[in-house]
Amino acid sequence: MNPNSITTEADRCVKCGLCLPQCPTYKLTQDEGDSPRGRISLIQAVMTDQIPEPHTRFHLDRCLVCRACETACPSGVRYGFLIDAIRQKSRQGLLTGLANAAVASLPYRRITRSLLNIYLKPPLRRILRWLGGKTVRRLDSLLPNAISTERLVSRTTAPDQPRGRVALFTGCVTGLLERQTLAAAIQVLEHCHYEVIIPENQGCCGAIHGHSGNPDKAHKLGDNNLNAFNPLSVEAIITCASGCGAQLQEYGLHGLDLQHPVMDISEFLLKSADIGANVLGKLDKSVLVHTPCTMKNVMKSEHAVAGLLKKIPGLQLEALALTDCCGSAGSYMLTQPVIADQLREPAIEILRAKRPDILVTSNTGCAMHLRAGIVQASLPIEVCHPVELIARQLKIANSP
Repeated sequence: MNPNSITTEADRCVKCGLCLPQCPTYKLTQDEGDSPRGRISLIQAVMTDQIPEPHTRFHLDRCLVCRACETACPSGVRYGFLIDAIRQKSRQGLLTGLANAAVASLPYRRITRSLLNIYLKPPLRRILRWLGGKTVRRLDSLLPNAISTERLVSRTTAPDQPRGRVALFTGCVTGLLERQTLAAAIQVLEHCHYEVIIPENQGCCGAIHGHSGNPDKAHKLGDNNLNAFNPLSVEAIITCASGCGAQLQEYGLHGLDLQHPVMDISEFLLKSADIGANVLGKLDKSVLVHTPCTMKNVMKSEHAVAGLLKKIPGLQLEALALTDCCGSAGSYMLTQPVIADQLREPAIEILRAKRPDILVTSNTGCAMHLRAGIVQASLPIEVCHPVELIARQLKIANSP
């Protein structure tokens, strides 16, 4: 990363403070070092050799990269660029590097899903949770009770029926732990007469590496996805996790030329597919909609989910009135567990008061983090992706 570009971008900040009310960590700690303005000051101090970089890590590492500050900045400072750039100067720890490497590769191996299902069997799971200590128990709390080992393959409709063709980005964690979401997306897209292409050579989007100070690895993973998706003749690349979608949409900022538009599945179905209330079964349940930060602040498609789910007859739909990040933020819920759980608590309090039947969210990490909090609070609330609800109601409407 060019030091001059970091300094130039940081110097665009006029220290007005309009970002402070938008920053979840600043509102939580009331520490200027945990605000965007304060972190930019630290970045400037590092770049001018006023402060050694290790002395700034405490505050810089507590940034969620939710990018809510960017929406309030009158100067248009690219805060996400700055925080990723300065983290590149930090030497990535061995454990972090190994964990990121595992996330980028293991989910794409079928044996990983089989081994994980063995671990999830109650006797073994209880023993390993007890032996593994706090870190293993934290990871375990984010896991479902079982995962699908079904292989996802490209689907095509009859030659005289296709309405269009799209590519499906599976993602690493979504492909491993939330395959039912991807299966639902395929089902709904097929119902709408879209051919669904799933390149087998696709891989991790690189977001977790880029945000943890390893842009070279993130760029390498991006190149792999260019090779997987650019040769395809499709009208869009569909994502089911807004964290991945945000990273793919911003490939161009990292010198990666992805030649197809990237759209969240809900946005695509709302704009391009013909799904009316007449093809969806009635659902007499209450649903709260959680909007991930990446959906709102990067992909700019925060209204798509509500617009799509309103098509389900009988549904009582309401937004989860959460103004700040839920605390998931990729690997943040693992690296900063105390703050992550504190940021999640307002959502749990709303859910405790509202008692909806279902909570929907469009990002895998958010779903895992919120579900863990719901289980811990003993609330009888299902967490799922919006497209899963659409798929279920299609089945009900089409059942004999």
